[in-house]
Amino acid sequence: MNMMSSTAQFTTVPVEAVDIPAVTEIYIELNRIMGQPMPDDVMSALGDALAVTLNTILEAPIFASRDIGAKLRFAALLVEDDVNGCYWEEAEAVRRCVEDLETFRAAQWAEVRAGLHVGS
Repeated sequence: MNMMSSTAQFTTVPVEAVDIPAVTEIYIELNRIMGQPMPDDVMSALGDALAVTLNTILEAPIFASRDIGAKLRFAALLVEDDVNGCYWEEAEAVRRCVEDLETFRAAQWAEVRAGLHVGS
């Protein structure tokens, strides 16, 4: 996956759950702030933070239908933002949302077939 240009190296940290709407709000605010004039080192740090928020959302585990909905809304946000858009991440975000949806629903159907109650 192509990330924003940066000198920072990121590693994936396992997470139990992510408040996707809250991280989306952080992403929106960082994106807004990056449109302001500032020193290069500050811009670079904000770019790193923006990349981390994006990865956090895309890699967030799915525990319920609302998690998928939140990821889909984030992907739509990327697509709709023609001014500050993260164009190289749009298709990746949508692709990962669809994969998460398919995986989540397949697991739900497996539970139904096994006779387990499913709800989210």
